[in-house]
Amino acid sequence: MLATAAQAGWREAVERQVPASRRWQWLSEEPAAFLDLLPIIPTAQVLEIGCGTGARAAQLTEACKLTVAEACPERAAWLSLRGRQDGWKSFQLLEMGWPEVAETGERYDWVIAIPAPSEADFLPALSRLLSPRGQACIGLRKSAWNSRAWNRLRRGLRRARLRMQTAWLCPLGLERPAALIPLQASALRYARTHGLLGGGRRRPAWAASILAQEWLARRGGDWLISLRTVDG
Repeated sequence: MLATAAQAGWREAVERQVPASRRWQWLSEEPAAFLDLLPIIPTAQVLEIGCGTGARAAQLTEACKLTVAEACPERAAWLSLRGRQDGWKSFQLLEMGWPEVAETGERYDWVIAIPAPSEADFLPALSRLLSPRGQACIGLRKSAWNSRAWNRLRRGLRRARLRMQTAWLCPLGLERPAALIPLQASALRYARTHGLLGGGRRRPAWAASILAQEWLARRGGDWLISLRTVDG
């Protein structure tokens, strides 16, 4: 596919070699639809961990100063070729994984990781990558969620000095984040409707929200969360 893209262009390579049912992942702006929800300003230094098909990077290069870290040589080569053919500006490619990027000492205003790495040391590494007022957006798969995983995430955020700002349910999955459901007021409604407050006891709103977010995340699909440094 890389050879075809180099000779005939990356779009033609997708048309020839990607099944019709999956071409939207390369050709559509849908994988990057959620970016409109993030307050990324043009001067922001943004790091994307993992490039996928390059759909998010294509949108981000028009909105900020983008660095992409990609450990897979084939994906890195694809992104580099797509960037050259489309004339991307304000774009830098690092052919390395997130553990190596975290050791470079560089700090970013935003870090985007969709899906987020599942390793336990990712959140501390994410914290090191963010500037003092930095923010992040990470994607989490439904298949990875249960009560234990949720509690591990909350503990990890506290240790890494990160806090959750907003969470969105992705009913169509992380690849199609176009129909997102915010989990604030809706989380509380689900908590009341489905008896998550427990035994007739009244719980504070934050406790109800946590319970409802866990319930939704495990039953509703993938989800996105935005994070901010505690000092931000």
